[in-house]
Amino acid sequence: MYTKILVPLDGSELAECVLPYVEWFAKVSNVREIVFIRIVEPLHVRDNLERQFDPDERHHIEQDGINMARSYCDQVTSQCNLSDITVKSEVLTGKPAEVIADYLAKDKEIDLIIMATHGDSGFRRWVRGSTVDRILSASTVPVLLVRPQFHPPKT
Repeated sequence: MYTKILVPLDGSELAECVLPYVEWFAKVSNVREIVFIRIVEPLHVRDNLERQFDPDERHHIEQDGINMARSYCDQVTSQCNLSDITVKSEVLTGKPAEVIADYLAKDKEIDLIIMATHGDSGFRRWVRGSTVDRILSASTVPVLLVRPQFHPPKT
């Protein structure tokens, strides 16, 4: 069964549609720990503007993003009403799929990832690329993908 669940969040309502599933798994499985992870991507500036960007200002902007992500994770964690389960949050920086793959590789004993998906397909997905696809390819554990219009079973 699943004992340690990783829940990537990006701060959007779409990503938060997984929260009822997380609570459902906590009720019906032997979950001991839930880890919410928020990944902040580094500030990307086009080449010709890079030289005009003060490195201290860039660092300040990136640090603000990390602080906002920590605040968001603290809020989500405090809203979880899961007794007898350890609920943690982590804020990391980088490209989401790469960071999650690295996180799994560091022996965190994660046995399930629960994350939201837009459900895009075809040309739109090909043009934009899909973080979900990259995570599915890199993951060494099962991934439960949740679409916002669905809800977990009643317990």
